[in-house]
Amino acid sequence: MNLKRLYLLGYGVLALVALIMVGVLVYRAYSFDKRVGNLGNDLAVTETAQNVDLRIDFGEGRIASYSGVTVNPPVTVLNLTRSIAESNFLTIVSEQKPLGTIIKSINGLMAGNGNFWLVYQNGDLITNGLDQQKVSTNDKIEIRYNKL
Repeated sequence: MNLKRLYLLGYGVLALVALIMVGVLVYRAYSFDKRVGNLGNDLAVTETAQNVDLRIDFGEGRIASYSGVTVNPPVTVLNLTRSIAESNFLTIVSEQKPLGTIIKSINGLMAGNGNFWLVYQNGDLITNGLDQQKVSTNDKIEIRYNKL
């Protein structure tokens, strides 16, 4: 009988030690996630582009303008268009191509059959994909629907 109690006591101590070790590991993992999360927030603040202007020219005199937009990381033209679309009830459909992301349609106005959505940054045509083109504070982005 004494031997049985000794075994039970040993298993109890072993279980308690294992439980404490798991608790320590969980605590350390949680505190590490918090530290990394704070580091990520610090980086996000420094990479934010502010006061970006976006103008969408639908052709035939229809223009939508959005001023003073803030773009969160990654600071790209694609994220700018997504941010504007979400907050202004626009439907912007993009498509991944071998050289990067392009705009396929805005509010149902499709690219194709000689029609293209071209994107300009500070007056210059963007030749990179929208997911690769960085946006800086005070940039002027214009999206134009061109019929060729």
